[in-house]
Amino acid sequence: MNVNVVGPAFSESVEFMRVVEVSLPFWVKPEGVDSLTGYAATWNVRVTGVHGSDAGYILSWVTRYTDKFIDEYLRVNADVCGRIAN
Repeated sequence: MNVNVVGPAFSESVEFMRVVEVSLPFWVKPEGVDSLTGYAATWNVRVTGVHGSDAGYILSWVTRYTDKFIDEYLRVNADVCGRIAN
């Protein structure tokens, strides 16, 4: 999560980063390299706006998008999350 405030404006970005592996065809993959892995954002959302000197307004956006991520994560992973909870 990243929040920037400049004067009356703010921007916020929320990202879920995870390790991903890139599958390259043999004719593109560098010789001697087994796999290419690194971090990538697999989910993100961004917002910009004017806060009117109200820090609570910015925090409400943080809460909104954190809740949105949790809802979407649980929806996509419902079967796995259900097994862990039981």
